[in-house]
Amino acid sequence: RGSRGWGGRHSRGVARVLGLCPRDAGSDSKLSLGQNIDAPYRQIARQCRLVRERVAELPQPATTAICAFAALRLMAEHASWPQEEQNTFVLAWGPVLQLILQALIAPSAQIDKALQERLDEYYAGPYCHELGEEAREGADEDAASASIYALESYCRHNVKLAATGALLLVDAAAFRADRSLADLMSHEAKEREAKFQQEEIDRPNDGFSLLEREGVTTTSIEGLGRTFSVPAR
Repeated sequence: RGSRGWGGRHSRGVARVLGLCPRDAGSDSKLSLGQNIDAPYRQIARQCRLVRERVAELPQPATTAICAFAALRLMAEHASWPQEEQNTFVLAWGPVLQLILQALIAPSAQIDKALQERLDEYYAGPYCHELGEEAREGADEDAASASIYALESYCRHNVKLAATGALLLVDAAAFRADRSLADLMSHEAKEREAKFQQEEIDRPNDGFSLLEREGVTTTSIEGLGRTFSVPAR
């Protein structure tokens, strides 16, 4: 646990290898679905791409809400780790996520200013991913990374960043499945990982369906809390 090396913004898990995260898009992103990838991963990859396509059809507030709840789910998992393995930088993003949700329901120039200042603070600080190996440990954790994507999506009105953050649930699920199995290449391991990933990719899909029907409201935000199994406040 802790900084996993392949997690978050530096992920080398399924989402990153398949080119689903734009920051590292390069030769890896040109992998075809049938090339060196087992069937369960092909299915997950297809669904991840469908999530991205669906995101493009929704307004930015809806996609940011999905990303924020994905980050809250990852945050809850991080907070469940033994205290010595938790990271204070990661946990500090919890209030930021709540502020984003508040702003989505009741837009406020004051909140917008506070959120932009928080984003500027991150990019000017020692945890910024742009520092590469010199960055302090924390921003590559899935929970922090998804939170930063949610904040960037909100401040920059960027739906693609929100999709990327939400899909970090898939990599986190793979890690959760792997850590209880000794043989990670076994059929059992692949089936278990695919099951965990399917459960997580269903969450943003169900969330999108809710927001397509209701838009971003107090009621739909509470519904997203149930979908992602985290409290809305």
